[in-house]
Amino acid sequence: MSSLRPGRGLLYRSGITHHIEPDGLALMSSRLGIRTVFDLRNDGELERDGVAPFHLHGITHRRLALRGITAMTAEARREYFKKMARRDYDWCIHYQELVSRYPDSFVGFLRTLLEPGVLPALFHCAGGRDRTGVAAALVLATLGVSDEVIAGDYARTGALLQPHLHRYNPVRVAMGLSEQQMSDLLHTDADSMLRFLAWLGREEGIQALPARQGLTHEETAQLRAVLLEEG
Repeated sequence: MSSLRPGRGLLYRSGITHHIEPDGLALMSSRLGIRTVFDLRNDGELERDGVAPFHLHGITHRRLALRGITAMTAEARREYFKKMARRDYDWCIHYQELVSRYPDSFVGFLRTLLEPGVLPALFHCAGGRDRTGVAAALVLATLGVSDEVIAGDYARTGALLQPHLHRYNPVRVAMGLSEQQMSDLLHTDADSMLRFLAWLGREEGIQALPARQGLTHEETAQLRAVLLEEG
């Protein structure tokens, strides 16, 4: 009996992309076949870091901005980062707030995956863990992937970001953090995502959130048809 699993090479969750050099962009296009980059950063982040020249490699850059902590005052933002670095910040609550405040943005992302010619696609925010991690969780949950597998995928993020710690130096310095504090801030554990998914199941139901924002049963079925393969 065959089973279905998420298709390979269709959707990539990524960290920051503005620093990618021409050779890397060429590989994104030629080897991975990336057609679209979905950018979840807000206006302040985009202004600070800019955008890689995706268009020179036939890749479309699409904004799906989510507002975030750059709307805070500079002092409040520094305190926010320090709290995160101390690991006394509850990421689960943050993710609950994200989907509660911007459900249409996350469900809009699901819907864009059905547009002709957008796949294969890559999506990212400023780091690749939080907004991007929630978006990935909603996609995988819609496809029927278990909470444990989703949380395991999410938990890998911190270890994958650590080798790129130097790329966060501008933010680290601006926030008054040491290298160790920045490293601690990037620590990622499965429990935060597991608790978020449990909350989502209790409060909304995995399918109820997209449905409440207008995603139809037909569109959900189309997503599964596009993003799942036999394996």
